Amino acid sequence: MTIFAFLAITFLSSCKDDTTTGADVSVYLQDAPDPSYEKIKIELKGVSIYSQASGSWVSLTVNNGTFDLLTLDSLHQAFLGKIKLDGGDITDLQLVIGSQNTVTVSGIDHPIILDASDLDKLKVKISHNLKSGSFYKLTIDFKAKESIDDSGNVYKLKASLKISLKEI
Repeated sequence: MTIFAFLAITFLSSCKDDTTTGADVSVYLQDAPDPSYEKIKIELKGVSIYSQASGSWVSLTVNNGTFDLLTLDSLHQAFLGKIKLDGGDITDLQLVIGSQNTVTVSGIDHPIILDASDLDKLKVKISHNLKSGSFYKLTIDFKAKESIDDSGNVYKLKASLKISLKEI
């Protein structure tokens, strides 16, 4: 009988509901159209969020992540994926951008240059406390109009990002 009780307790403790450990965050990308350009294609390779609860960056890899920002808006967002984070404070969000970035002007594609000095602009301070067991929608608004510097016919990425996070 003692062995049966031990096995029953072991079985029941292994059947814990793990859905309350951590918060699920769905990540979306959007933009507001800019009539100055015909297309703005950005290669987005990933999104990382710093979790103070775990003391580390938690990353989401974006597969096939080349997006024409001008086709995205609040009604037509790109779903980037889901990420599971420990409950508690998150403090930073960083985009990982690839090298296949272009802007189309008068039917001609021009490369978008990303200088090392601009990498900090891909990192945004956020301050939010996530509740374990909750679901969130995180929206990255890539403000194209403010993000492209076209002085001297050289196009540089000067990312201007707005992050919103809401519990759903």
